[in-house]
Amino acid sequence: MAADPPALLVLAGTAEARATLEALAPQAAAGRLRVVASLAGATRAPRPLPVETRTGGFGGAEGLAAFLRARGVAAVLDATHPFAVRISANAAAACAAAGVPRAQLRRPGWPGPARRFPDLAAALAAAPPGARVLAATGRASAPALQGRADLTILLRVAEPGPAIPGLETLVSRPPHSAADDRALMRDRAITHLLARDSGGADGAKLAVARELGIEILLAERPPAEAGPVLRDPDEALAWIESTLKTDATPRG
Repeated sequence: MAADPPALLVLAGTAEARATLEALAPQAAAGRLRVVASLAGATRAPRPLPVETRTGGFGGAEGLAAFLRARGVAAVLDATHPFAVRISANAAAACAAAGVPRAQLRRPGWPGPARRFPDLAAALAAAPPGARVLAATGRASAPALQGRADLTILLRVAEPGPAIPGLETLVSRPPHSAADDRALMRDRAITHLLARDSGGADGAKLAVARELGIEILLAERPPAEAGPVLRDPDEALAWIESTLKTDATPRG
């Protein structure tokens, strides 16, 4: 009897995760590789992924380790957001406990001049009284943005939700075009752009801010977990192929 194909768990939620899964989908469909994608569930009605997908948490590192053992997972690709610190820490601990190889697919940060700070709170503290701040940081960042009644803060969020005291919200799912960002910053007389160094396709806002003379306050990304760090889907596919001894290269 033929052995079961190797199993891969992809902690997804980024464009790079989607690109990697789309490249792996033909192998999964042909039964040469078992691929499970996991979404945290933070986005309502996400676009379907081309492989088996589960949504929601695992119950911390112990729950994830139990899942890896129960499903016979042979490798884990952590392709979550660069600021998903808790998920990545749990993945590292779970894989160490279960003896499963793990790598992070972590897109590069945004280059170019900006005032850089260790976190959002420090970045916001640098905004002068009276500043009009576009906070392109998402709903989860709201607690770090409250308490500055001397600022006008417009918080851009991807999903609708309840009102946030002291903050105006704008619902707009990324990526955002340069034209849209330019119009928004001009219409709202933005003086400061507050962002996290997430990297990826939504970096046009930084170029627009520089073009308009808007000061950029950028929160540095947290360090990666120990272990292999992959910069793009091509590197991820090569790591998967090497780790699982299978051909993860897309076939034309």
